[in-house]
Amino acid sequence: MEFHQLSFCTIKILRADLAEVIIDDGVEVNISQLNEVETFFVDQLSAPFSLVMNKLNHYSFQFDAQVKMGTYEHLNAVAVISYNKTTDTLTQALLEVPRNKKWKLEVFSNREKAIEWAKLQQATSTE
Repeated sequence: MEFHQLSFCTIKILRADLAEVIIDDGVEVNISQLNEVETFFVDQLSAPFSLVMNKLNHYSFQFDAQVKMGTYEHLNAVAVISYNKTTDTLTQALLEVPRNKKWKLEVFSNREKAIEWAKLQQATSTE
């Protein structure tokens, strides 16, 4: 398994079209950081790709970053691993933020189930 450290997160390449993202503790994610990670995904992953967001740490998103999230070209689905009800609620609130692309997102409390779901989404992708 490959690991890549970006300026604000660690990315684990699970397979050519699937990556796990762990954002560093205490980060307030901004638009330039999302642009950085989008460039990484386009360069390193096969399209279409899916992501597993592992919410191990505490972090937040600036509003413009919230709007951009989920709009990456070739993004198929996002599985979020949540470890508490507060994170569940915040993740659901992110789904309500207006954006120009609808995204496929599911929340899980178990890493293995999140990865299984993401792999299933890849198997049924129509892009």
